[in-house]
Amino acid sequence: PQTQYRQRAINSVMRPQLKWHKQQAHQLRSHAENHAWMVGQISTDLMSCLQDTIDTIGHPHVLRSVGFTVPDVSSSRVYRLNDGEVAAEDALANTMGQLACSMVGKRLLRCQYFLSGWSCRSILWITDPDKDKHSITNFKADLEVHKWVMADTSGELQEYQMRSQFQLLPVEQLALAMEEAGYEMTDKVAGCLAKKHQRIISSQISEDAFQRQKRRKQQHLNRRLNLLENYNILQVRRLVSEVHKYTAVVPDTDAQARRDHRVSPKVFEPSLRQCSVDIKGISSTKKQKTPYYSPPADRSPVRFSDCHLMRYAMKRGNKDMLHNLWLNMLVNVNHRVLIREKLAGGKFGPPMFCLCALAGGLSFGWPAVEGTVPKIRPAAHFYVPKAGVTHEECHIPFYDLRHWQMASYEWRSPAYQWQIFPAAREHWGGSGLRIRAYTSSTWDEPLKVAALKGFWRLSNYIVKSIGDFTGADCNDENTLFQNVLS
Repeated sequence: PQTQYRQRAINSVMRPQLKWHKQQAHQLRSHAENHAWMVGQISTDLMSCLQDTIDTIGHPHVLRSVGFTVPDVSSSRVYRLNDGEVAAEDALANTMGQLACSMVGKRLLRCQYFLSGWSCRSILWITDPDKDKHSITNFKADLEVHKWVMADTSGELQEYQMRSQFQLLPVEQLALAMEEAGYEMTDKVAGCLAKKHQRIISSQISEDAFQRQKRRKQQHLNRRLNLLENYNILQVRRLVSEVHKYTAVVPDTDAQARRDHRVSPKVFEPSLRQCSVDIKGISSTKKQKTPYYSPPADRSPVRFSDCHLMRYAMKRGNKDMLHNLWLNMLVNVNHRVLIREKLAGGKFGPPMFCLCALAGGLSFGWPAVEGTVPKIRPAAHFYVPKAGVTHEECHIPFYDLRHWQMASYEWRSPAYQWQIFPAAREHWGGSGLRIRAYTSSTWDEPLKVAALKGFWRLSNYIVKSIGDFTGADCNDENTLFQNVLS
């Protein structure tokens, strides 16, 4: 039964994401649908999908369908749960809660291109008059932060200067156009943006073309059809113009070959006049450093999320501490820690569930709402994911340890809360019982919380590096326990 419950929990958490992919596959089939889909995703749709994903741990009917015991005060049923059953449900609750947070974090990472990338976010300037001024103001602020970073000549920010999204040709052109227009949405700028966003942003047409050619290739092998007819099927069926409603590209008639005409060798050479980078600098398969920023696929979001990181560094005035960004390895969903920012006057920012972090870049979390169990002394604090979250609230610029606190937590099942807090049963009722996160340690400095947890599964080399950073007595000859103890 536990295996079945575990699979049901995985399916319940993944259902909103599968629905999101299904809608994407069915909707992106024309310019108008692509345009509407992108505006919706940037505005609310993507965050609504993530909200539905993380809210699965809070719906009693979802938990009952998975196999959780969700007691109901209004019924006369007597619930008798032994410690083994409660421990099994707590383990299932941890699996469900961690999977929901992990999926939300990974989706936030992969979608930074249109959540934080101005090449995509500029689509709001021509579609939403109420939000365009606010969005343009944010663009201007990010451009000023970029200029502040580029003005640094010490070499400490060289990496951030190279990987800034304002170094990309589309964003650079957008910045020049907005500066020329005085950061106002003129008809000229609106026309350029309208033309820019009339592009194919989905792989649906490519997938359709591949499947049609694949079927045609099988017919070619079985029936010995003409090979040229196999690859002409996309033009004959007018896949681009009629099926997907895109304007077909008109071929150059001068480049068409005939039996008595030799094709010029320059026909297939790319034009170098409008390249954003020098073709000579492309390294291809050679292992050499490129003169421009060329990250692997898993680090491609870092250039778009850097604007939030630089904005925080400029506000704090501590750009010299950006070399400590490697410490964001502590912000990991598997570590099960909450984080909050220390503000002036002894106050604290809202707590957040740690989701994930880009190595040497921005970290991500999900805002949490703190609550206390009623009629329990001393007070027992719990945390649940916040509703109505925007993507700006999910950023954690974690590189200055002095401004942050952490606390460990465990996901607890409704059965555990029913058994441990009998005085609160009448206040919670049937709908009040849900999976909640209960802190297992007090709020403290991040490195103290990590040390008390044995630095989780971090290697001895990383623990030694943290020790060197803090000035602790760590060396290669010590065991991992000795380094943690230091």
